[in-house]
Amino acid sequence: MGVYENQAWIGLPGHAMRPGGLALTERLLELAQLQQGAGILVLGCGMGGTVAHLDALGYQALGVDCSPDLIRCGQAEYPQSRLMVARGENLPFAEGSWEAVLAECSLSVMEQPDVLLACAHVLKPGGKLLISDVYARQEASESALSAVEVRRFLTRAKWEELLDRCGFRRLLWEDHTAVWKEFAAQVIWEYGSLSVLGDCRLGQDIALVKPGYFLALADKERKECDHNG
Repeated sequence: MGVYENQAWIGLPGHAMRPGGLALTERLLELAQLQQGAGILVLGCGMGGTVAHLDALGYQALGVDCSPDLIRCGQAEYPQSRLMVARGENLPFAEGSWEAVLAECSLSVMEQPDVLLACAHVLKPGGKLLISDVYARQEASESALSAVEVRRFLTRAKWEELLDRCGFRRLLWEDHTAVWKEFAAQVIWEYGSLSVLGDCRLGQDIALVKPGYFLALADKERKECDHNG
């Protein structure tokens, strides 16, 4: 079972399986200034709550997730939303078919840079990549990197390097670490520890990297992605 199929995640209010919920989604939309009716691909959509919200705001949204169980639950919960099973590394869409890709707390649990290269492929030139995710506010030691959960926390410099390498022009970065802290406190209050979200050592290991949370906006440059780094 994947971490996002954990009942602790599914039971969060509004199925918002990430820090900040829809408030940070709307902040990203405000920053991106997408046109009404723009096509937005939601990467790692879970049960599709964000897709339904984007539809209600007048966008043309479609959500993909690698979990058939979450997509099946989402189709029952949001029957009017477009949801499908697909992996972020192999998006089943034509080149240049989307105005925007929204990835909220999903890139860090996927294979990089393959997912970012796939996002660049399906975006139109100048299309927007909207990200919210966790990051490390200090570099992890080599010994700490043996923990899978810690490896998900890239530093800001490494996130920016990935975006550059995969054909994106960085537009802005906002720190929202306070949202992560509130989210972690909520989970600990309700479930006793952060281990409900993943590895049993999660709380101990990630403290070493001083976890934070960020929003980032980038657009697809008019150059070929560098597959070789």
